[in-house]
Amino acid sequence: MKGMLAVVIPAYNEEESLDNLMMALEQTREELDFKVIFVDDGSTDGTREKIEGYMKARPWIDVVLHETNMGLARSLKDGFSHAAAQGYELIGQMDADLTHPPALLKDMVKALEEADAAVASRYVAGGGMRDVPGWRVLLSRAGNLGFRLILGIRTRDATSGYRIYRRRVLESIDLASDSFGIQLEATVKAERKGFTIAEVPFVLANRKAGRSKFRLSYLLGYVPLALRLAVRRR
Repeated sequence: MKGMLAVVIPAYNEEESLDNLMMALEQTREELDFKVIFVDDGSTDGTREKIEGYMKARPWIDVVLHETNMGLARSLKDGFSHAAAQGYELIGQMDADLTHPPALLKDMVKALEEADAAVASRYVAGGGMRDVPGWRVLLSRAGNLGFRLILGIRTRDATSGYRIYRRRVLESIDLASDSFGIQLEATVKAERKGFTIAEVPFVLANRKAGRSKFRLSYLLGYVPLALRLAVRRR
């Protein structure tokens, strides 16, 4: 699958994390060829300048620019479209804060030998969470269990933001969400289209640099989305 993978990385005010992320990406590229498509989502710190600096010596880095902050969902959709337009057969996504270790990309690509999408999963054997507040762990576990029961999906970690799709999956589903719920929406719609999703064990650790973008309101935003998807199921 050499040269077939593009990884979309949304970035909003991630200046403090980018140098460490870049080192991890370069180490992974020693064993796996892939392109990185940053989506600078209207950052107000030095994120854009750092990315543009990396690009000067690294032809495998590209960037999509948002002049204002448009949110995670729009950043992902614009990144996906950019990768698809360039002909990449495998299109992934990961966070810029190093909570998603680039080294796991190798296992996720391997999983695609027998699947249409691969998700880095906290809720299969070998997966989990480390140094994450207990209330977030509880809400995440309960939410994912509820989604499986209500929406009839098989994927245990339907909200993971670290994943790779075959391009045909993204071209077959209409992602309408404008929130963090885009992960859940993509999972549900891919399964309902008959695509297979492999779950690769993944341990999520709290970010070491920069400020978390997580807000409790993001979790609440899953409720209306889940209800809409449940209605469509019936």
